Amino acid sequence: MTEKDIREFFPFLCNHRITSQRAVRLDALSRMCIAYNDLICMLACNDYEHRRKITRKIDSLYHVMDGSSINGLVQKYRLTKEVTMAAYGPKDEACSELYYRLIDKYLKRPATADEISVMQCVVYEIGNIAENNTEFDFYPWFRERCGQWISELDGNGCWQGLPDETALRRLRLLQDNSRTFRDTSLDSDIFRAYNYYKAHIVYPGQITAEDLPVLGAWYDLLRIPGIVPYEPALLQQIAGLLTDFAATAEPRSDAWYFATSYAVTQCCADLIDQAQREMMQQIA
Repeated sequence: MTEKDIREFFPFLCNHRITSQRAVRLDALSRMCIAYNDLICMLACNDYEHRRKITRKIDSLYHVMDGSSINGLVQKYRLTKEVTMAAYGPKDEACSELYYRLIDKYLKRPATADEISVMQCVVYEIGNIAENNTEFDFYPWFRERCGQWISELDGNGCWQGLPDETALRRLRLLQDNSRTFRDTSLDSDIFRAYNYYKAHIVYPGQITAEDLPVLGAWYDLLRIPGIVPYEPALLQQIAGLLTDFAATAEPRSDAWYFATSYAVTQCCADLIDQAQREMMQQIA
């Protein structure tokens, strides 16, 4: 995608219907709105009209997310905590209220299918506390799950029988445990697992919809530097695969939404990086 594509795509996003949409589309719309908001905040600090439009869409998305499910709470947190220059306020308070109710309910009858989403909620809720955040509510359970995951790795750093997408989501949370909760005791094992999965990346000759979740998981892991190496070339390669798929996918299919959301995110990030480089050159 180009800067022109990003400008032309903006009205589509702002005017998009969000009621009665499947979860995969709401997820994609959220990802794109957050990326656009980042771009607007960085490049057009006085562009109040576009900021107002994207903020309104983000608020609308927040309110349609399912407040009775863990996955819905993850999305609500994301639309609160990951929005640049946003005031948390009532939305953050509502997330906290849901957090204690839903996670307490989950821990009474844990389900493997929701485990990663529950752990993401723990990071969102207490991850930005400046003091010792390991003393709060559900972190001991979070840390216990991290330790259990590490114990399940084989000698090569592989979780035998675990889908690659799930393995990468685990790595992202293990990285949060090290970076956000400052527990470095598992770092060597995290590196071992990361190196195993990186060495076994498969690049199909032609990307299909079935390949998208793993590519998305790789992108999410690599995009925000942590304890795993910062690898911009690999990030760009994966973003390129998602962008190429979006360009040829059936328009407005679930797969198109998914891939397009990553293409938009990467293009916005590239434009921000370019602007920052130009600013530094002007200062120099």
